Amino acid sequence: MADTAKQYPLDDYPTRLEDERWLERKDPVVWGKWSPQSPLTKAQTDSFEKNGYLVMDNVFSDEEVAVLKEESAQMRSPGANLIEGSVISEPESDEVRTVFQLERQSEIFDRLARDMRIAGAVSFLLDDDVYFHQSRLNYKPGF
Repeated sequence: MADTAKQYPLDDYPTRLEDERWLERKDPVVWGKWSPQSPLTKAQTDSFEKNGYLVMDNVFSDEEVAVLKEESAQMRSPGANLIEGSVISEPESDEVRTVFQLERQSEIFDRLARDMRIAGAVSFLLDDDVYFHQSRLNYKPGF
């Protein structure tokens, strides 16, 4: 087999080739320029830049979390009016495992998807507008 790295020397993702290797990052982690008006603190921005993820505690109030939990319980209850094909059930029962397209099924989850406490932070980190690509709510507990 030919040396794929020599065949495709301009590949931006050489980690997927046979001679996998790590490269220095070419693009920034944080695209937005931090200022005191940014939706994240300087410490949060620096943490994201260093680690590639951000843990945000206490973003939503206990009351907001209770509403989200109530809405998720309603969505998995029998007779919930959900979009056809958007629900995955447990194989042995009709118990709901996953609901897709949350923002189309629930005004509450639609508002959550657009909440600036999250969407604003993401938009700042990317320095761009954001859109919803995929949403799902998994009920099955992790192993």
